[in-house]
Formats: sequence, structure tokens, C-alpha cells
Amino acid sequence: MLSENPSCGYATTFAPGLTDPSIKAPEDVVAAPGKRVVKRYNVYRNNVTVSLINALAAVYPAIQRITGVGFFRAMARFHVRATPPTSPLLFEYGRDFPAFIETYEYAREMPWLADTARIERAWLDAYHAADLPVLAAEALAEIEAPSFDIQANLAGMLSAGAFTGVHVQHGD
Repeated sequence: MLSENPSCGYATTFAPGLTDPSIKAPEDVVAAPGKRVVKRYNVYRNNVTVSLINALAAVYPAIQRITGVGFFRAMARFHVRATPPTSPLLFEYGRDFPAFIETYEYAREMPWLADTARIERAWLDAYHAADLPVLAAEALAEIEAPSFDIQANLAGMLSAGAFTGVHVQHGD
């Protein structure tokens, strides 16, 4: 159900062009007399794109160090164009970046890169997850291994590559 808020309809026509340069500025966008609407919309579009690329760089610093800033920003720009945000929370953006890296033509020579990105994302998710109660040493001693569960937000991953070593070498 759509909101009865009239600005919601405006946002529906305004937002798609912010990550897709093939979409023109909405016709109902206005500017002060003497100001060019298209130019101003393009500046805003660029600001949105740069912000999303910077958000990806903040979440995936090892990927940026491994590939180099130029390669990373070009790859991230393609990702931004293909995958607009679905959440207003910027740190949520880029969850699908590792899957994008797997299909990115110019990253094929680095098959372990997507797994390195997955471990970076898992680290961020674990960092922001709610803390669980600490298991006392006495209680741990009473448990027969391996019958206890690891915290759910520590996602287990399998990889044919040595992405853990790559992440340790290039991570923060």
C-alpha cells in the first residue's frame, strides 16, 4: 500500500534516476529562475553515487587495498548502477557486493576476491550484532564438544581460495 503522503509519489519518480544516468530528471523538478534543472539534478546524482561508492569503500577496505583505489571505485560504480539501495541505512548498503564481484568481468582473475569481501561483510555484521551473554569457564567445561553453537551472526563460509589469509593481510 502506498503512503498517502504526496512526497512519496514525488520520491518514486525522483529516486530511480539517482543511480541510473539513462533516466532523465523528472519533469516536475524545478529550480530557481536562471538555474538549469538538469545540471543540478546531475550534480545531485553524482553526489549520491560518490556517497554509495564511499560507503562500499568503508565496508570493504581490504578489497580496495587489494585492487587499488581506481579499480575499486570503477567496480563499485558499476555495482551502484546495477544495485540501488533498498534501505535508508547506509551501512546496510552493499550486502550483495561480494556476489557482484563474482560476476564482475575484470575481477575474474581474482577468484578469491568475492570470498574476501564476504568475510569483510561478516566482520561488520558481527561487529554490529547485539552482544550475547558470556559463557562462564565453569559452564564451558561442562559442555561436551562440539555440542555448542557459535554465535549465529558469525557466518560460516567455505572457499576454494585462501581468502582468510588475504583478509588478514589486507584488513584493518
